[in-house]
Amino acid sequence: MKNLGGNFMIKFFEKGIYVVMLIALVLPMIGAIQGGNLSNWGEITKGIAQLKVTVSLGYAALLAAIATTFKHAGQFAKHKKDLYHMILAFVLMIFLDITLYAWSFTEYSRYGNIPVYIIGCWAFLYVTANFLKVIRNMMNIEEK
Repeated sequence: MKNLGGNFMIKFFEKGIYVVMLIALVLPMIGAIQGGNLSNWGEITKGIAQLKVTVSLGYAALLAAIATTFKHAGQFAKHKKDLYHMILAFVLMIFLDITLYAWSFTEYSRYGNIPVYIIGCWAFLYVTANFLKVIRNMMNIEEK
């Protein structure tokens, strides 16, 4: 007999992670902008940019370990497209976070930080989704 409840909970948990991440990344933006004073926004973006760069470097270290594992298991050619897309997303995310950090110091550039922040959040979610996909493929977990 199949464990239908377990599959539902796993899918719900995986999708729930993205919702929680999105809420955690969007709420500070709304709270900082509502007050009309963008100095709070500058402080928030500095902290988030530093945090996201740290997380992305951790992802990159794990990605290197995964790529090495794929290479030894003979599965590198099968997953090289996913790995390449993750590397592109890392580069985009780190570039956006550096821009976010650099533009958080002056009052005028903080307005330009809002679209950079939104695109950076999307890149972070994309990296996380691809990272989980590669891990799922590496461990041969099949979704039904």
